[in-house]
Amino acid sequence: MYATFYSVEYPLVPQEEAVTPEGTVGKVDRLIKRENSMALNDSGVVCKFSRNFTTTERDEVLFDADFSRLLAVRARIVTLERHFNNQRGFDREDDRLPYELPEFDTALDEYYEGRGCCSDGVVPQRRISE
Repeated sequence: MYATFYSVEYPLVPQEEAVTPEGTVGKVDRLIKRENSMALNDSGVVCKFSRNFTTTERDEVLFDADFSRLLAVRARIVTLERHFNNQRGFDREDDRLPYELPEFDTALDEYYEGRGCCSDGVVPQRRISE
C-alpha cells in the first residue's frame, strides 16, 4: 500500500533511522508507521518528495488537528482501505511477493496483528465500527 520502505532500507534517511535491506526481522512496526504516514500525506495531497519537509508541527497546522488525532486518522485510513479491498475478495492469499523471502509468513502474521486484522488478513467488523 503506502509503504515506501526503500528510503529506510537504502538509506535516504539518517543512518540511525536506517534498517538493513535484507530480511523482515524488526521491520513490521516501522512498516506500519510508514504506511500510516504515507496515508495521511496522500490524503492531504502532500508531495511524496517532501519526505524531509513534513514534521509533526507542520502536519498539525496543515490538517488543523493535534498530532495524537492525526495518528489515529492515519491508522484508520489504512484500516478502511484494507477493509475496502477485503470486501472485493482480497485476503492473505493476495499478500504475496513475486519472490521468496525467508520468514515472510511470520512477518505477515506480525503485520496483521499490528494492524488488528485476523490471521487471514481480513479486517474484523469491530475494527470498522471503532
